[in-house]
Amino acid sequence: MSTKTEIVPGLFRLEEIDGTRLLCQFLLVAGPLVTVVDAGLPTSPWQTIVPAVHELGLDPEALTLVLTHPDADHCGGTASLRAAFPQVEVVAHAADSPPLGNPDETVAQRYDTFAQSDHISLDRLARARIVGRLGASYEVDTRLTDDRWFEFGSGRAAITHLPGHSHGHLGVWVPDERALVAGDAVMGYGIRNIDGSLLYPPQFLSRSKYEATLDRLEALNLEHLLCAHEPPMQGAAVAEFLKDSREAVRLLEADVRAALTSGAETLAEICEGVHLSYPGLPSGRAPDLAPSTVAILQELQARGTVESGSTGAVRRFRLLPSKGIL
Repeated sequence: MSTKTEIVPGLFRLEEIDGTRLLCQFLLVAGPLVTVVDAGLPTSPWQTIVPAVHELGLDPEALTLVLTHPDADHCGGTASLRAAFPQVEVVAHAADSPPLGNPDETVAQRYDTFAQSDHISLDRLARARIVGRLGASYEVDTRLTDDRWFEFGSGRAAITHLPGHSHGHLGVWVPDERALVAGDAVMGYGIRNIDGSLLYPPQFLSRSKYEATLDRLEALNLEHLLCAHEPPMQGAAVAEFLKDSREAVRLLEADVRAALTSGAETLAEICEGVHLSYPGLPSGRAPDLAPSTVAILQELQARGTVESGSTGAVRRFRLLPSKGIL
């Protein structure tokens, strides 16, 4: 079951259920020109995007698919969408596009990132599930390095770079409506189930880039913030969500420092420590903390607060005695 909601004239939010959480794609319609933000899972185009195009009576002369980043729930439906609309132009950022379109490379670079350095790897069932959710292979037609503007309504909208969650994360900014289709560019305290409980923590590959994206979004004075797994946010709710996103980074740093102080050294040990401290996480989700934990450790290393080395091919981290917790 899926729903379609018009947020502002010509901008539609398509909502489906993915397990225990929401999953959304978006359509921006400007006459015969249609921009789709994210392809969802392999079944999503048939459940949400294609029906919405038909319900709106569209016969798109030009169809652009913007892939916000290489996670399966955002790019897995690309081959299915291309089967429905062979003329679709698939757009991604250059910093994300090398693995996009190749399920094996996407698993290796996005989901099994820490297998070699930290011995945190997918088990057989998890790998099979992710490969299934990534769908068939496809080609990325355009790899952006700068913002790309297009006509929308009486003005323009931009495919824009919002790095942090991934190095090349994209969103779509509609200035006249102060509306942003953000994907997973900002994540609050983490991705939530439909009942409001946390499913997994906020994930970012670079703390500095993630916080810079938060700075930029705060400066935009958004009226509408549209994320992939959240209900639509407006006005004060947008400011509160951005504030929560920033506070979550602060909490994660405090938890990483506490784990190091308690004697955790390997990434797996540090993630277990953070998992115990970070409020609201379900059991068994410590590995989900690895990307953000590494990003925070790298930031602490750059500050001269943490050092790292390898023992038995596994990285180890420790607080430097002269710069422990202040």
